[in-house]
Amino acid sequence: MNYFNKVFKNQTYLFYICTTSILVIFLLLKDTLSSLSYPIFFAYWLLSLFFFIILFGYRKNKSNYLKRQINSTFLLCLLIYIIITYLLGFSSSFIKITYNLKHIISIVYLVCLIILKELFRYTALSKSLNSYKLFIINFFLFVLYDLTFFSLTTTLNKYNLIALFITSITTELLLTYTSRKYGYVPCLTYCFFVNLLPELIFYPDIGLYLKVIFSVILNSLLFFLISKPYRKSEMERANTYKNNGWMFAEIFLMLFVFVTIILISGKFKYTLSSIASDSMYPELQRGDGIIVKKLTDEEKDNLKVGDVIAFKDGGFIITHRIIEITEEDGKKIYQTKGDNNTSKDVTKKGKDDIIGIVKIKIPYIGYPSVEIAEIKNK
Repeated sequence: MNYFNKVFKNQTYLFYICTTSILVIFLLLKDTLSSLSYPIFFAYWLLSLFFFIILFGYRKNKSNYLKRQINSTFLLCLLIYIIITYLLGFSSSFIKITYNLKHIISIVYLVCLIILKELFRYTALSKSLNSYKLFIINFFLFVLYDLTFFSLTTTLNKYNLIALFITSITTELLLTYTSRKYGYVPCLTYCFFVNLLPELIFYPDIGLYLKVIFSVILNSLLFFLISKPYRKSEMERANTYKNNGWMFAEIFLMLFVFVTIILISGKFKYTLSSIASDSMYPELQRGDGIIVKKLTDEEKDNLKVGDVIAFKDGGFIITHRIIEITEEDGKKIYQTKGDNNTSKDVTKKGKDDIIGIVKIKIPYIGYPSVEIAEIKNK
């Protein structure tokens, strides 16, 4: 048995040397291969997985209560992460996705890469005979892959490279540990939210610095939650999933994320915004979230003195009250003022400036985005 294990490890080391060498070649030839990055990496992971299974076999990922609990933990933390990220997007902007054939193809490739990559990670770790050396080698292989993949698909400067390296270290350590202990399902969940979601829908542009901080915090929190020891009774519990409130929490958070994304998108009748100052105190306070009903030109004609509206002013969205309505050249002009301001707004607003009327106030929900915006401005 010892002889078999030794031969197996030697063969596995040789396999890792080959796969690592290929990534190094990709990195050295990045300028030449950049236009074919997705097909190349798709072939790389497909062939790596295929030959590993042929040479060393495949161990089925059997589900149990503990693994489902771990996946629920991942899902809850990732949903909270997405909610916080989108709330912070109020203070910055959102990256809009342009859907064309090229982008759709890249999404398909990315889905395939995520699945193949995580299946390879699980397969390699499940056959590693609890070897920590193979665990470390696997970890560094995926860090190298991250660096190679982004070098071929994006333009990296010094700061982006440092940020990528820090994020990759924490992410791959988390996913490698998770895959080895609990299988590939939590890893697929993580990759969907963190890697795939920004390519599917508009996503907050919170800046490189905050992305790194939030990524490290998320990875550290997940690692802490899943690496704590579990009681033996929990390990031996039946494989039936008992509903203990986690499922309801997941459903609620998923619905909350869905509704939040719809409101923030600005593509529907209602949109979500945040209050950045106390100019409308006491009705609206700094950090409050507001749901604004977007108005058509006909509906704008029905606005009256006293309505609280959201309007565009120099690239910003301002929420003030209408104090006077006049007509100039047959067009309605709206004079606005913040309830807490001593003077009215300098410029009057026309229909084209008005976004909509404030319908609902949600206290404090926009406070994190306002604070982050002020820190960034400073």
